[in-house]
Amino acid sequence: MYGIFSTILNMSLTGSVVIVLVLAARFLLRKAPKMLSYALWAVVLFRLLCPVSLPSPLSLLGLINAPVAENSGLVSQVEYIPNVAESRQEDSISHHPETQALPQPSETKLSTDSTLDFGEIAAWVWLAGASSLCIVGLVRYFRFRKHLTGAYHLRQNLYLVDHIDTAFVLGLFRPKIYLPSGLPEAQMGYIIAHEEYHIRRLDFIVKHLAFLALCIHWFNPLCWAAFFFAGKDMEMSCDEAVIRKLGPDIRADYSATLLRLASGQSIIPAAPLAFGEGDTKGRIKNMANWKRPKKWVVAICCVLCMGLLIVCAANPIQGTSFNSTFANADGSVQFQMDIETVPDAKNLSVFKAAPMDITSEMIQTVAKALLGDAAFYEREPSSSPQYSKSQYEAMLDRLEPYSNLEAMTELVGPMNAEEQLEQVTNSIAAIREAMKTALEENPLTPCDWALKKERVYNDTADEIAGRSPDEDNDWLVATAEKDGIGYKYMVVRQNQGDLKLNRFLLQLGGASVDSHTDRQIYWSKLCRTGDPTPQQIQDVNRKVLTYLSKMDLGQWEIAETKLEVYDGGAEPEYTLRVQAVPVLSGVPTVGSQSDDQNGTYAPTKADFLMSVNGDLIQMELDTPLVIQANEPVALSPVSELMDRIQKELAMSEVGDYGMSADQIATLERSSQEEITCFVVIDQAEYRLARALAEDGAGICTYVPVLAVGGTIEYRGETTQTVYHKNTLRDLLFIAALESTIVQ
Repeated sequence: MYGIFSTILNMSLTGSVVIVLVLAARFLLRKAPKMLSYALWAVVLFRLLCPVSLPSPLSLLGLINAPVAENSGLVSQVEYIPNVAESRQEDSISHHPETQALPQPSETKLSTDSTLDFGEIAAWVWLAGASSLCIVGLVRYFRFRKHLTGAYHLRQNLYLVDHIDTAFVLGLFRPKIYLPSGLPEAQMGYIIAHEEYHIRRLDFIVKHLAFLALCIHWFNPLCWAAFFFAGKDMEMSCDEAVIRKLGPDIRADYSATLLRLASGQSIIPAAPLAFGEGDTKGRIKNMANWKRPKKWVVAICCVLCMGLLIVCAANPIQGTSFNSTFANADGSVQFQMDIETVPDAKNLSVFKAAPMDITSEMIQTVAKALLGDAAFYEREPSSSPQYSKSQYEAMLDRLEPYSNLEAMTELVGPMNAEEQLEQVTNSIAAIREAMKTALEENPLTPCDWALKKERVYNDTADEIAGRSPDEDNDWLVATAEKDGIGYKYMVVRQNQGDLKLNRFLLQLGGASVDSHTDRQIYWSKLCRTGDPTPQQIQDVNRKVLTYLSKMDLGQWEIAETKLEVYDGGAEPEYTLRVQAVPVLSGVPTVGSQSDDQNGTYAPTKADFLMSVNGDLIQMELDTPLVIQANEPVALSPVSELMDRIQKELAMSEVGDYGMSADQIATLERSSQEEITCFVVIDQAEYRLARALAEDGAGICTYVPVLAVGGTIEYRGETTQTVYHKNTLRDLLFIAALESTIVQ
C-alpha cells in the first residue's frame, strides 16, 4: 500500500507544478478564447491520472530539480520522494568468542520491497479519504437520479422535469439533458445548444475523470482549485461555442436565460458527477466581453498552448546512458555495460559522522525494540553458572527428546549426529547432577543495562589468558525468553586493539547449559518452513525496518535480502538474511565496504537473520552513527567517472566475481569446457561511501561515490551452461571526488 501511495504522492506533487503553470498561462490567456484555457487542463488531468510519461529534453519539469525513474521505455512521475535504493552488503560473520554460528547455508538473492510504518499509516489514511469522497459522490449521484423520477421524455436524450430550476447533463454511457419544464421555448434552444456541445465534446467523460482525479488527490488543495477553474473554463468555452454558432446578437437573451436558471435553488446537489449551469456572473461577464478573435491571434495562442501542453506533459530526460562491450586483460571476463541512465547527482554532500556512544538507555531501547516486554537477566559467569530447578527441568525437556541417534540425526544430519549426541548426553548428565543442589527460586539477576568488564561473564583462566582488567573490553550479556524461544543479548564496546567496535548482538540460545544444541533446536522449530512467498519477503523487510526504527539508532535502509537454505538436517531450513545500511540525510551508503579497515572504528552495518514467518533468529548491528557536519561538494563529470569505472573493471581478474581460479579450473575439468565470466552492468547510482577516519579520533568521512551493479554469470564456452550466477548491487563504486580516497 505504501508503494502505491508514494507513487500517488509523487504524481500529485508533479501535478501541482503543472497546475501552477496552467493557472499562470490561464491568466495570460484571459483575453483569448476559453477553449484554449480549457484545453490546458488536459495535461493536468493526464499528470494526475497517468503514472508514466514520455521523456523530453524540453520538459519544464526539469527546472524543478527532481529525479525521474525509468519504466520500460517510459519515464515515471518525477520522484520527489526518494525511492528505497537497493545495495549490496557482505555477510557479517562475528569473530568474537561469544558468537557461535551454525554451518554456513547456501544463499539466493531476493528482490525486495520495503516500507516504513509511518508510510503505511499515511497510505491507509489516503485510502480512507479517497474511498470516502468516492462513496459520497456515488451516494449523492444515485440520490439525485432518484430525484429525477417522473421526468418527461421530450425527444431523443431531452427530458423535462417539474421540480428543478436549472439545466444539466447527467450520465456517463448515455448522457441525458434535463431541463426545467417551465423554461420558455426560445430560451430552451440556447440551453439545449449549450448542453449538446458538452456532449459532442465528451465533457461528461472529462467530468467523471476529473472527479476520479479529485478522489485520488483529495489531500492536495491545488487539485480542488484545478477542479473548480477547469469547470469554469468548460462552461465558458461552451457559451462561446453557442455564440459562434447562433451569432453574437443572442448574448442578451442568453444572459437572461442564465439569470433565470440561476434564480432557483431547489436542485439536489449531485456534483461532481452531474454538471450544469454554474458561475452565472462570470459567464455573463465573459459573454459581454466576447468578440470574435482574429485568426492570427488564435493561431499564435494555439501554438503557445500546444507548446505548453508538450513541455508540461513530458518528463525531463535526466542522466546519461552508457553502452559498451569490453574485456579484462586476459579475456577471462567479458563485460557488457548497458546503463540506460546514470541519474544526475544533486544535493550531495561530504558528511562527517561519529560512532554513537553506547549508553544504558540505548542498550535497553535496543533490547525492548527486539523482544518487547520480555524479561532480561544477566548471564551467569562461565565458570559458575547457576539456574533454578524449574529452569533445569525446562532444559531437560528440550534436550531429552534428542538423546537418541535417530532424533539427533533428524535435527543435525548424519555427519554430525554422533558427535552432537555425545555432547547432549553429557549436558543431560550435568543438568541432572546440578539439579541436586539447585535452588527453587530463580537465581538469575535482572539485567541492569550497564556495561561491565568482559571477565564478569568470561572468567575462566583460558578466557582471561593472563591479561589485566585494564585490557578487558566492555560487555553486557543477558538472556531472555519470548514465545518459548530463548535468546542471548550481547552488547560489546571493543575499546582495546587497533580497531574499535560498538556492537549489538542478539541470537538464539538463552539461559542454558548447552546453548549450542538449544540454538539448533530453536532453529529447526522456526526455520523448517519452505520457500517464502513475495508477501512474506515484504513482511519480513517491513518488520526489520520496524525494529530499526524502534532502536532509534539513526536512519536505515534495506540493502539486500537473501534466501539462505541449510540442508544439513532431515529437512531443509530456510532463513531470510536482511542487510541494512545507514542513510545520511536521505542518501544511502554503499553496502560492500571491506571489513579490513584502516580507520578507527569498524564499518557501520546491520544484519538480521529472520525466519520465513518473520521470527527473529539473529541480529548484529555495528557502529551506529550520528552526523556531525556536512558540506555540499561539486562532483566530477559522470562521463569521467564512468570511464574510470570501466578502466578499473578492465584491470580485474576472473576470481573477483565469485569463483576463484582454482574453482574454475576444477569446474572446467569436470565439465570439459572452458568457463568464461560474463558481467552485465545495468545499474548506476550515486551513494555515500566511508573514507579514512581522521587522526584516529573516530570521526568518519562519508563521500559521494558512483556505484555500479549488475549480473554475473560463469558460463561454459561450448554449451553456454550457467554454472554460477550472482547479482551484485555494488559491483564497483568509485569516489565522485577526485581527491577522495575511499576504503
